[in-house]
Formats: sequence, C-alpha cells, structure tokens
Amino acid sequence: VEFENPSVGWSGWFNASATSNGMWKWNNLSSPFITAFSANRNVCVNTAVSFTDQTTGATPTSWQWSFPGGTPSSSTQQNPSVTYATAGVYPVSLTVSDGSNVSTYSDTAYITAVTQPAQPSAITGLTSVCPFATETYSVTNDPNLSFNWSYPATWTGMSSYNITNVTFDNTSGVITVTANNVCGSSAPRTLNVAIGALPVAGFSYVDNNGNVTFTNTTTNATTWQWSFGDGNSATSQSPQNNYATGGTYTVTLIATNSCGDSDTTTQQVTVNIVSSTIVDELAALKIYPIPAKNIITVDGFSNEMAGELIFVRDVLGRTLITNVVNTQNQSINIENLAAGVYTLAIKDRIFKFIKN
Repeated sequence: VEFENPSVGWSGWFNASATSNGMWKWNNLSSPFITAFSANRNVCVNTAVSFTDQTTGATPTSWQWSFPGGTPSSSTQQNPSVTYATAGVYPVSLTVSDGSNVSTYSDTAYITAVTQPAQPSAITGLTSVCPFATETYSVTNDPNLSFNWSYPATWTGMSSYNITNVTFDNTSGVITVTANNVCGSSAPRTLNVAIGALPVAGFSYVDNNGNVTFTNTTTNATTWQWSFGDGNSATSQSPQNNYATGGTYTVTLIATNSCGDSDTTTQQVTVNIVSSTIVDELAALKIYPIPAKNIITVDGFSNEMAGELIFVRDVLGRTLITNVVNTQNQSINIENLAAGVYTLAIKDRIFKFIKN
C-alpha cells in the first residue's frame, strides 16, 4: 500500500486482517525547499515595502504570504507589496509549494514600521562659553534614530549619535540638531550659544587737588587691577587715589573677564596740588601805644588789606569811630574819647586798648 501524498510525510500502519500481522510504512518527510524572502525591514508607515521570494532548492509554483497588520494582510503573488498604517513590529510568513512539496518560513519580528521622528529633546549644554573653548552638547538618545548636528562654519565639531563636541572661535552662534530615520528628518532643535567677548580696558580720571577719581570705561570684564604709579594699587571697578605730591604718574589698568582673558591700558596722569595753608593776615598787626591818649596806631597792614574797615567800639559794643585802611601804618584819632577801655575790630579780629 502506498500513501496518496507521500511528500506530505504521512505515516501509518495496516493489517491484512483483524488477526494477521501488520506492517509499518514511513514516508520520507524531507522537502527540497529552502524557503526564504527579503525586503527592506525598516519602513515608513504608509510607504509600500516590496517582498521578494528567495526560495531555493526547488521551483515553487504557488506562494502564500501572510502579513498581519499590513495591507494586504495576505497575498498569493510571488513578490507582493505591502503597506503598514501604524508604527510597530510585524511578523511575516511565506509558504511555497510545487504541487508535491510544501515549505513554510516565518519571522515573528521581520518588519519595523516607523513614523517621521519627533523633534529631539532640548539640547543640554552651556549657553555661555569662553572663546576657543571645547564643550559637549547632547539630546536624549533613541537607538532607532540617527542625529544630524550642525553649527557655524567657523566652529568645529565631532558627533556621535546624540552627543557632539564643539570647539568654538570667538563668535556667537547657534547649534542645531535633527533626528532622522527612513521617514526623513524631524523639526530642528536649536540652542543659542554666546561666546564671551574679549575685554577692552579703558579709563578716565578727574584730579581734585591730588585726590584723583578714576572712572572705569572697560567693557566685557569682571575683575580689575589698578596700579597708580605711586606705589598704591586697587581692585575696585572705579577707585580713588590720594597722591601726596603733584607730578606725572603712570597709571596701569589690567581688565580680566570670567574666561581669564585680559587687556591692559596705561595712561600718564598729571596731578596738581595747590597748598591749602591759610595765611593769617592779622597776625602781624601791632597796636600802640597802650595806653593811648590822642592817637592809636595799627601797624603791619598788607597791601591786600587796603580798603578794610577798622571799628572803634566801647564796652557796650557801640561803634564810635570808623576808619578805612589805606596804609600799612594806620593812625586813628581818639582824643575825643573819654578815658576807659575800648576795642578795635578789624575783619573778624578784636583788639583791646585803654584810653587815658
């Protein structure tokens, strides 16, 4: 007895009769087919993916494809096309036959359908950096995506997936990154990076009789070092310095920014000091004779005192005589005054004398 479809691999037994000995007959269960197929395994949703039958070992005459989640979900074509409307991972199976032999191959995670990538996460990294520094920037990683970084042409960089190392020059600019897959590129994510400007030192000054006030006109600096040329120094932004003597001094200002870059400026500062000693014009005056009878003389007026008034007053403060200074030795007639004590008032100075 032979089996009807031996290639299917049936096996069984029979008896000649209910009491006779039976015998087994086994079929050859092997198939000549080596079933295989190929396709672009990473596809964009709603984009057709073409499958190619790559079966070897025999020549199929029929094909039965299964595409769960795809459109169509099955096909009998040798090389069908399928689309996937929803992102996900999908199985594919193919059964081939030549009328006598049958073979099936399945892959439970053959197709990965994706959508256009979302905008990358916010870029992590410094937004204010020093000139010519190298800094690292990154976004959240996704192993299913690639990332494309870009920056100004005068910067240089090296990227590895979601991370980039950037070397700056001294010009501010923008870092841009997009996420990419078979569907294309995402909307860009950007980060503005300000490069610290180099300091430019400068100052002006005002001299007030040796007390010099310095006004700092420096830009892009955070610290200052002053040297005033007389041995004194300061670190405040706009200091003052008291010079003991007049003259010309070399003043130096070193301005430094937060990156350690510095600039130096020097000026020749002229300091003028005028003596503030007050001359007592009345200290040299001499009054005589004391006591006096008819004439009292005030001696020692300077030329600058010409025109000043001299008042003769009694003890009650009443002005009895007024004279105008017009000579170095001023004589005042007091013969009409009664005997007693009187005062001479010259500017803010009071002198007493006695009249006989």
